[in-house]
Amino acid sequence: MKQGSLNRLVKLSALAACGVALCSHAEASPISLGIGSFGSPLITFSEVAIGTPLNGLTINGFSFFETIPNTTVTSGGPLNTNSITQPAALGFGNPLGETITVTMPSLMSGFGFGYATLAPGVVVPNAVTVTLFNGITNLGSLSYTASPDPMFPGGFMGIGDNTTPFDRVTFSFTAAALAYDFDNIRANPATPAVVPEPTSVVLLGSGVIGLMARRRHKSRA
Repeated sequence: MKQGSLNRLVKLSALAACGVALCSHAEASPISLGIGSFGSPLITFSEVAIGTPLNGLTINGFSFFETIPNTTVTSGGPLNTNSITQPAALGFGNPLGETITVTMPSLMSGFGFGYATLAPGVVVPNAVTVTLFNGITNLGSLSYTASPDPMFPGGFMGIGDNTTPFDRVTFSFTAAALAYDFDNIRANPATPAVVPEPTSVVLLGSGVIGLMARRRHKSRA
């Protein structure tokens, strides 16, 4: 085997390894998920006493934090809707930028909850905005419009990512809402993708190179 051919083979092996590494970090793309994409609720807020503050609360491994602590577990609020069954988490309007953060017990591929708002109008565009994170990496966000459910504007919020799992979400309700409820939290664990390790590709390339070099040595003998 000529030295030039050997060098080209080494370069091809290195490029193959780089290609696999790039494929394992595909671009994130949040998508909207319907309630049918999830199983039963993991959190219904019946797990804790009425009046429990949401900020700092952990239920089933899910931890909640607020920038402006004003949400409690209650049996009040907009009362029962198609998506809310009391008790639920109740907070008030957030013109100052109230944001709720939920950290996950493990990597997830989907997250959802029911919500209701006490807001003027039959339909509330962008009533809730949700952002996904993998560690400190922002994977993107989606906003959801609240519609009568059947009376109070609300519905089901479901979000996921087909390429990158996440371990944290943040969400906030529009400042137009005087109050909001959310309840029946659902989540889907991430399924690890079967992706060849870059080191495996390098070893494969090294084996091919070794085999070619051995044949070259025998041809000279």
